[in-house]
Amino acid sequence: MSEPEHLSNPHDKFFRWTFGKPPLAASFFQGCLPRVLSERIQWEDLALQPSNFLDEHLKGKAADLLFSVPLEQDTAFLHCLFEHQSTPSDQCHATHPR
Repeated sequence: MSEPEHLSNPHDKFFRWTFGKPPLAASFFQGCLPRVLSERIQWEDLALQPSNFLDEHLKGKAADLLFSVPLEQDTAFLHCLFEHQSTPSDQCHATHPR
């Protein structure tokens, strides 16, 4: 028996609802990115982007959250991926074990 829609993937829904708000996402990214990079980004223009796309083999992909932001004379894209895990991993940039 499957879970009702309102109970399935509560962590994903909470994450998207919280970090899908550009001011909250900007605060998170500012705390994670190196200061030398963060100071060059125009955070007030951070914008949530569509996160569904096709890869080179035309397979559908979906990022958790994708943002665009002006970086000097160009546009940078920031991908936010949170994964719940019960043990630390050497593969993650920043892990915060329970």
